[in-house]
Amino acid sequence: MAERKYIIPLRKEYQKAPIYARTKKAVKAIRQYLAKHMKNENVKLGRQLNMYLWQNGNRNPPHKVEVIADIHKDKDSEFIMVELAGHSLDDLRPKVEVKKASGIAGKLEEKLGGSEKKSTEKKKMGVKKADKKVVEEEKKAEVKKAEVKKADKQVVQEEKKVEEKKEAEKVIREVPLEEGKEKVSEAKIEEKEVKQEQKVERAEKKEGLKK
Repeated sequence: MAERKYIIPLRKEYQKAPIYARTKKAVKAIRQYLAKHMKNENVKLGRQLNMYLWQNGNRNPPHKVEVIADIHKDKDSEFIMVELAGHSLDDLRPKVEVKKASGIAGKLEEKLGGSEKKSTEKKKMGVKKADKKVVEEEKKAEVKKAEVKKADKQVVQEEKKVEEKKEAEKVIREVPLEEGKEKVSEAKIEEKEVKQEQKVERAEKKEGLKK
């Protein structure tokens, strides 16, 4: 049977009950309404519908409610399943239990099922191991990259040190050259001064001889 949708009014019904029992009366009204329209007095309310009815306590049920309903039929029982609109009725359907075969057939099925389970478990284990290997390889690759970066940094630092040493040596070589040049220039200046003094002395001697 196809699912049906109903909008069930509740206010008139629960106002007939005392204020402390209004939500119970609303639940009873839903059961009576569905029994009347679907011709079955065995009604099962779903979890979401029950929570919706009781969300404000036993004094303040909703004025109306929209539900979906269906009749479940099997050999043992027949009842109406009701749930809040927008939710499924699957939770209310009875679960079908698969009976296991007895005797040799049952043992064969168990063995086959066990072997299939073992094979699937082995496959899962293999996949997990492969994933672990991949993760380990990635970690190793990251470690190698970090080591290469460290080695590059060390090489750069060594190159910088070598360049600094070369510059220091150049400075050390240039300083004595400059000092030597300064000394030579000072010696030349002294020689010139000495020569000028000698010239002046010669001139004075000549003048004294003339007199």
